[in-house]
Amino acid sequence: MSHVHAIDGVVYFLVTEDQKYLKIGFTRHKLKRINALQNGCPLTLTLVKQVRGNYGMEQLLLNLFDELRVHGEWFRFELPLARFVASLTDDQILTPIEILRK
Repeated sequence: MSHVHAIDGVVYFLVTEDQKYLKIGFTRHKLKRINALQNGCPLTLTLVKQVRGNYGMEQLLLNLFDELRVHGEWFRFELPLARFVASLTDDQILTPIEILRK
């Protein structure tokens, strides 16, 4: 398996307490990353899903839901995105084919 396609971290989905916004991100250090994000956010963030993946898979998701993008990696947490996140299983290995099938 090439390094570019290695599953080397988690793609995570954080929702704001008002459930209006969702952040899609990738990290190799989940707790450290979530704590850093929470420190910079006035709303409580909740981890709603995490899947095993890599930076490329995160980028594919960011592009796939571009029409819901508010800023950077933050999206309006509307039905298409909510359905996608609900269809995932925690800690499953996320592949580009699975992303495009959903």
